[in-house]
Amino acid sequence: MFEKADFKIDEAELLKLSFEMEKYWNQIDRLNKIEHTFIESGLAMKVDGKSNFSEVVAGAHKAVNGIEDLLAMFHASDVKLSNDLADLLKKKGIDTKVFDDLLYSENPFSGRNWELHNLGTPNWLQRLRIDLVHIEVKYLEEYLKTNNNDRVALSRLEEVKELLKKYAQTAMHID
Repeated sequence: MFEKADFKIDEAELLKLSFEMEKYWNQIDRLNKIEHTFIESGLAMKVDGKSNFSEVVAGAHKAVNGIEDLLAMFHASDVKLSNDLADLLKKKGIDTKVFDDLLYSENPFSGRNWELHNLGTPNWLQRLRIDLVHIEVKYLEEYLKTNNNDRVALSRLEEVKELLKKYAQTAMHID
């Protein structure tokens, strides 16, 4: 049987770990803000060692949305490619009807990357969203064991637990 007295934290080890991690995050900040290989170019990607878990997770969710937007632009570009080809052929006086006898599967400009855009993209984005929420639930579960008065974390845990339950019941592959 588990009793409260069985739970012990070695304070010396906890202090040692806290010191080592503070030193590590300071090193990350120094490497990223001062010693970064490409700092002078203005192209260095930000790695903020002072960010807390919630900020990192929010950044990951924002990155997923950015990837989704980028993939949507690729999709729009592929759709536009067929029209761009037709316009180019017209400028050279070539009748686009010359291709009408081809099956869509033989025409590399028809439905270009359809499976990637309509199956692969949404399935991988959904998988990533599920995994991020799952990570958040697991982390908050552990965090709240020693920080049970953190109302923001408690509220967020309830929110992401409901979202994970929804994913667990309804998430599916698009096929």
